[in-house]
Amino acid sequence: MHEKCVNGTEATTAAQEETRTALMDAAERLLGQFGYRRLSVEDIAREAGLSRRTFYLYFSSKEEITLATDDRRIARLVARALPRLTSARAAAP
Repeated sequence: MHEKCVNGTEATTAAQEETRTALMDAAERLLGQFGYRRLSVEDIAREAGLSRRTFYLYFSSKEEITLATDDRRIARLVARALPRLTSARAAAP
């Protein structure tokens, strides 16, 4: 992952990114299981093994984390589809 800088900022950023990812992973799992309406911030934090307070350091609401997980899923889909689209376009006459 990241190496620790002299002042520790890069290591802190890596830890923050891991926490953010854990929250988003938990939200994604629970959204599939419960749906948006039944999902709560408490559920997400508990699933990630974190507190509600930590959740709110990273996201302002359930809506914000849901949109962030949607953005991440779309980015993954685009990343998988782009090489296929590019190779199909190159093979077309």
